Amino acid sequence: MKTILIAGALMCAAFGAQAQTLPQYVKGPLSGFDYECKENRQAFNPRAFVSSLDLDGDGKPDFVFDIAKGCEASKLLYCNEAEGCLIDVYLSSQELKMAGVKVRSFRPGKAGGKPALLVTLSGPGCGKASSPCDRALVWTGTDLALH
Repeated sequence: MKTILIAGALMCAAFGAQAQTLPQYVKGPLSGFDYECKENRQAFNPRAFVSSLDLDGDGKPDFVFDIAKGCEASKLLYCNEAEGCLIDVYLSSQELKMAGVKVRSFRPGKAGGKPALLVTLSGPGCGKASSPCDRALVWTGTDLALH
């Protein structure tokens, strides 16, 4: 039990990001969300909004923006009842945004032995299925793809 708790704490620590250590290609877009919230006189917490993990396997953190944890102004623009909220994924190997996907939820994990974001989708993301479905967002070497 103690080992499970320690492993869980390490995973949570690894999945968190600190705003002051973000690279410029992430700070720029993040400042847009901060501005949007300030313009609407709403609080913005970048520590809750940005998570990190290594999705592309280069040993450097990649970053995920969780718009569901943004201010109400962001949620009004990027979330809806049918599909959930947008997540934006920035890869260190590319130094730019590689994916924007509307999800119900996400968490770090593995798919086919590769690091992945395990996402729950609904609506168009599930094809013809009317109920939510689970997929993995995985780096293919050239792109992030849902599997």
